[in-house]
Amino acid sequence: MAATSGDDFFDVIISVVISLLAWPVTYFVDQTVINLDEDKHTLVLMSIGFVILVGTGVVVKYFNKQKDWMKYVFIVFAFTAVIDLIIGLELKGWISGFMSLYLSIGEPYLSSPWGCAIVIFDGTFFYVMYLMLIHNMSNNKSWRSVGIYWVSGIVNSMIVLLFGVASGKHSPTFCTFLNVPYAVFPVVVGIRLFSKEKDISWNVDRLRSNGVLADIAVSIGLVYSIWVVFAKGMLSIGSQFRIFQDLLSHERALLDVNPAPFAIIQSVVSLLYALPILIVSLVYIFRQRKPQFVWDLALINGGLLLQAQFSFILTALDSETSATLRSDPLDLMFWLNNLILLLAPQAFLWSLYKSNVRNVASSKQVKKNK
Repeated sequence: MAATSGDDFFDVIISVVISLLAWPVTYFVDQTVINLDEDKHTLVLMSIGFVILVGTGVVVKYFNKQKDWMKYVFIVFAFTAVIDLIIGLELKGWISGFMSLYLSIGEPYLSSPWGCAIVIFDGTFFYVMYLMLIHNMSNNKSWRSVGIYWVSGIVNSMIVLLFGVASGKHSPTFCTFLNVPYAVFPVVVGIRLFSKEKDISWNVDRLRSNGVLADIAVSIGLVYSIWVVFAKGMLSIGSQFRIFQDLLSHERALLDVNPAPFAIIQSVVSLLYALPILIVSLVYIFRQRKPQFVWDLALINGGLLLQAQFSFILTALDSETSATLRSDPLDLMFWLNNLILLLAPQAFLWSLYKSNVRNVASSKQVKKNK
C-alpha cells in the first residue's frame, strides 16, 4: 500500500484544502450565532452543522472524479476531523473564539478530559486514516485493512461517547444527533469491507519468521494486556478483590464519573470485545499457519485499543481531571499498564504483517525459490 510515483494525489490534496476550510467556517459560525437569541442557539447550531455536512459533500462530489460515494463521506469526515481538532485546541486554551458557543450549549460533555481526548484523537489519528483511505480508493488500491482499523476505532469511540452521554449528567441536545453519521456510516463500511472488499495479500503460512525472541516478547505483552483488561473490567463493575484494588491505586481515573462514566464504559467494552481477541492472538502467535480471520481480529483490536488507550491516558493525566483521580505522570506502573496495553496489539499486528502479508517482493522471492 505504499505510495508510488504513479499515484494520483489530487483527491488527497482536495481533501486537505477542504478540511482546512474548517478554520474560517467555525470562527464565522461561532461569532455569528453568539449574537442570536439564546433560545435559538442550539437549534441553529444543529442546523448549521447539518448544512455544513451536506454542503461539504456537494462540494466534494463536484471536484471528485470517481463515483464511489464512500469516498465522498471520508472527505467530509476529514473536514469534520479538523473541526474536532479545533475543539481540542480550544479546550486546551491554545485558541479561542472558534467553538466556544458549541462547547457550552451544543455538546457540553466534550468539555471534559475524555471529550477532549476523543476530539484530539479524531483530529490527528483519524484524520491521517481518512487521507490514507481516500488515497487508496482514488488509486484503486486495497483499503480493507486501513478501513477495518478505522471502523474499529471510531465504533469504539462512538459507543463510549453515546453511552456516556446517556448515563452522564448532561442530557443529549439537538447537536448530539450530529454524531449519528459517525455511528451509522462505520457500520455500513464494516459490512462492505467484510462482504465485498477482498484482501488477497494474506498468506496462511509464514513467509518469513519474526524470530522466537520477537514472538516471545509479543506474547508476554499480550499476556500482560489480558491481565490489565480483565482487571480494569472487574474494577469497573465494582469488584473489591485486593488484587484488582492494587491496580486501582495506579488507575484512579477509572472512578471518574464527571460528567459521565466514560472510563468505566470503555473498560467494560474492552472486557467484552478486546479481551477475547487478545486471547485468540495469544493462541495463534506461535502457530506456523494463521487463517486470515486472525489478521482481521488483530486489525479490530489494534484500532479499538489505540483509541481507547489514547483517551484513557490523556484523561488520567489531564489537569482538568480531579486531583484525587489524576494519575502521577512519574508513576512507572501507570505507564507499564497502559503502554503495554496500547502497544502489544500493535506489535502483534506488525508481526502478522511482516510474516504473513504477502507483498510483491515476497511473492517474487517465493516464486524464485520454487
